[in-house]
Formats: sequence, structure tokens, C-alpha cells
Amino acid sequence: MKDINSSVTIYSSLEELCKESSIDLAYVATPPYLHYSQSKMALLAGKHVICGKPAATQLSHAIELNEIAKRNLLLFVVNLMQRYNVLYQSVSELIRKNIFGDFLHGYFENYASDEALTEQHWFWDEEKSGGIFIEHGVHFFDMFSR
Repeated sequence: MKDINSSVTIYSSLEELCKESSIDLAYVATPPYLHYSQSKMALLAGKHVICGKPAATQLSHAIELNEIAKRNLLLFVVNLMQRYNVLYQSVSELIRKNIFGDFLHGYFENYASDEALTEQHWFWDEEKSGGIFIEHGVHFFDMFSR
């Protein structure tokens, strides 16, 4: 077993991490209100970026991030993790192959739990989270629009 402490570098700031020439890609996995500024910083530092959803809480910011990436020939992608859900993939294949005939109606239920979150958690602050449609609903729009 390899000692993880000898293979992990801890940076004191995003600025410090972005200056590191050996880093090619940044994964932005912070609350939504930080995605724009952190992704932009990484892109401007020449890093490819995989960002948790949403890309930004304002459309103009998401467009700007995409333009920065294109201009600098960098990857900028939003990771919508439900796309990799085995159940979703199976149901999608059933529909695509028309195994049960024409698809008339379907739904997924989300059993994500938020009971453990305090009232002060960023999730409840629409300015920080983007609101419930961004936090949870976006997965359903993404899955059924593909």
C-alpha cells in the first residue's frame, strides 16, 4: 500500500495551484457560486477544466467560460454525473431500441436527502446554489434532452 501522504500536494490557494506547470487539468467541485471565478482562473492559467454543474449561475458567465476555453484550445466541460448512472443508461437504451413500443411517459424520482443540512448551508441560498432546479432538477432536464 502506497502512503498517500507522500503522493499528495496540498496547495494553500487556487492561485498557487494554477501556477503549477505540472498540472494540466482542474476539477472544480465547489458550490455553484464559485464555479465561474474558479473555472475562469484555471482556464486563464492554461488548465483544462472539468466543472461540476452548473458551469456558472449566470448564462453570460457560462458563455464566457466556453469562449475562453475555445480561444485557448482548452477543454471546458460540465460534469453532469447522472449521465453515468447505470439505471439511466439502461432505461435510455430500452427507449432508444423501442423494446416496449413507443415511449409515452416516464419519470425518475430523486431520493437525495437534504435533512442533514442546516438552515445556513449554501444549498438553501439561491444566490450560492442557483436554486433547486440547478441543484437537482438539471439532471432530469439533461437526461431527457439527450
